[in-house]
Amino acid sequence: MDFNLLFFISFILFFIGLFGILLQNNLLIILLCLELIIIACAINFIFISKSLTDSTGQIFVLLLFAISATEIAIGLGLLIRIYQLNFLSNSTNILSFNKFRY
Repeated sequence: MDFNLLFFISFILFFIGLFGILLQNNLLIILLCLELIIIACAINFIFISKSLTDSTGQIFVLLLFAISATEIAIGLGLLIRIYQLNFLSNSTNILSFNKFRY
């Protein structure tokens, strides 16, 4: 199996997620881009683990998936709360929303 191609795919996924976080204003899109970054890291861990014939990387992937699940749970909770507080415009744009400030 060609590991260079898989690392390149992981690299592309990481930078798509990074540019999505930097360029988007919608909270749902930002959460999806965070997931792309986490998946790219998981792909790297799996293939480095496979190339070194060590199972430590696969254990780290399980930890990444647990962190990803909690991140999505918290993010979707914030998304629902933003949608509830901003129900007149039906928007989840994070730039126009500042009701979480004290």
